[in-house]
Amino acid sequence: MRELWIGAGKDQALTATECINNSVSVYCRGNSFLEFYLDACLNMGRTRERLGGIDVGTDFLSCLHELSPHPIQPGVVQLSPLVQLDLLAGSGPALALFQGAHRGLVQAANLCGSMQGKVVRGATLDERHFERVIECLRGRGAALLSARPVAAWQPAWTYPPVVSIDANP
Repeated sequence: MRELWIGAGKDQALTATECINNSVSVYCRGNSFLEFYLDACLNMGRTRERLGGIDVGTDFLSCLHELSPHPIQPGVVQLSPLVQLDLLAGSGPALALFQGAHRGLVQAANLCGSMQGKVVRGATLDERHFERVIECLRGRGAALLSARPVAAWQPAWTYPPVVSIDANP
């Protein structure tokens, strides 16, 4: 999926960074990329002293996509903690930046569960926080993510998914 990460730089100014994320991955039978990707990820795990949280996902896939672009599932978004907090508030600069930079319909959202337990702008990203974001998205929140209407999810592919990988087994 294409990730639009809204974060704050060292000067606390908001930034929007577009990357490729592995939270939604679909492969068709016979696609050699999956075997390559699995092998490369396992190799990174064996050969590096330490792996960062986005090394085998966002960083690796973004580099690969830059060298050899591949199809991206549209409609799935990554909601950074700053966007989530503004979404809960009903407005804010991170949400406005997301709205201005995001292209297309919002059909599903990754809430960055790996951020659970962290404190962002004084708010603890605990289980209750994520429950509130989900409640918001089920209500008016999904419409806040884009000026365009939120559609019911429709797959962009015409072949059945063969393999699903849980990044956190």
